[in-house]
Amino acid sequence: MDTVPSAVRSDKPPPRRQGRPAADGAAVGKAAIIEATRQLLRNVPPAKVTRSAVARAAGIDPALIRYYFGDMTGLFTAVALAIAGSMRQRAEVALGEPGQSPAERLRGRIRVYLATFIENPHFHQLFTELILHRDSAATRALRRDLTARSFGELATLLRDAPRAKSIDPRFVYHALFGILEFFVSGRPVLEELFPADAVAAPQMQADYAEFVADLFIRGIGLADSD
Repeated sequence: MDTVPSAVRSDKPPPRRQGRPAADGAAVGKAAIIEATRQLLRNVPPAKVTRSAVARAAGIDPALIRYYFGDMTGLFTAVALAIAGSMRQRAEVALGEPGQSPAERLRGRIRVYLATFIENPHFHQLFTELILHRDSAATRALRRDLTARSFGELATLLRDAPRAKSIDPRFVYHALFGILEFFVSGRPVLEELFPADAVAAPQMQADYAEFVADLFIRGIGLADSD
């Protein structure tokens, strides 16, 4: 009677258990995927940043995005947090010198905010589409966290300025981010008002930051001598 071999040789690899994708790109961590997405968002809006586009940019298996972030909303949320975190770090460095007046601190913060918006031109669109208009526990928590942190810093700055006591910091917060963000999203308007080479020059960014700083410092009632 024929016997059945105890082990049958097969050239097929054993089935892989669920978990981290078995690909060369699996060595890429979350930070590298977030950075690749940030680079893409500097050139195209969020709607055009797909999972396959991120995978190509990061050189990974697309399944790794699902493994780390669940879906593209999870990835975009991580990117928004990373951009906001780097903005806060840059602000802390810029404002690290002791003895700065509230006006000096506001001026430095405005420079950092504007530079961040220019370097990440679709950040506001990302924040609006994925954080403001998507109702989920994760996006609500992120919205509260980002707002509380940045508003808290500005409110503290205004509280330290005696002449700003009568100013509602919530209005200042909303107006400040709006006027800085429109410098980026409203670039076609700038190009109608200024020569194209002037709009693209770094001096335009510096001049606008100083203009906005002076506008708010005078409007709030701060002074560089505070």
